[in-house]
Amino acid sequence: MSEIFETNAYDDLVMLLRDHGLDPDVEEADVRLEMYQPFIDQLAARQKKRFMDIGRYWAPASMGVEDNLDIDEIEREYYFSKLRGKVLVDVGAGKESHIRSLALRFGVRLLIEIEKHYPNDETGWYNVFEDELSIVRARGDILEVLSLLPDGSVNVVMNHIERCITPIDAYRHAMLEEVGRVVLPLGIWFGNKSDLRHFVPPGFTRKTFFENNNRGFDGQFFSFEKGDSNS
Repeated sequence: MSEIFETNAYDDLVMLLRDHGLDPDVEEADVRLEMYQPFIDQLAARQKKRFMDIGRYWAPASMGVEDNLDIDEIEREYYFSKLRGKVLVDVGAGKESHIRSLALRFGVRLLIEIEKHYPNDETGWYNVFEDELSIVRARGDILEVLSLLPDGSVNVVMNHIERCITPIDAYRHAMLEEVGRVVLPLGIWFGNKSDLRHFVPPGFTRKTFFENNNRGFDGQFFSFEKGDSNS
């Protein structure tokens, strides 16, 4: 049975992250948020207009990755080495994340699901414990949550984060900067059907065994590894 601990404040998310061994530097996070706030407000205004035009918005479930990693022994061992015992952040998790099965299979220690548009009966930040996987489900803006994470602390998965979802260029650039900041040295940023994969943060390289592999939704699966900051 899952245990859920509901909270409703920014400070509560900080405490949840600390409980899981991530210690945010709140002062630095506040500086980043002050810089990002205009982009966050612009995106919120654009999304509000778009969703009013098309009716009530239900965030789609993140999808398209979980069946693309366990292909052969080499890739399976690669992802075990990167994900086992680590924290994985699902950016834009959707109302029903499919990344949980992947996280369980590859031994992720903690899954952080970021989604601004959860259904109305799901509010605030809360913990979920599902089988052997700990989950922090964060209802909030992507930049708000990423800004709290320490440097070099997580792996990141990103699905269906495209220009139609994040049409503000400054917001997109800031999101890539945050991905580059928070991913572990030798950690990974991967996903499916996200046009942000064409704008890779400095220090990341594409894994060569994916270059000729036309998998994922419309062949848009991607995987990048961050360099070792000590090299």
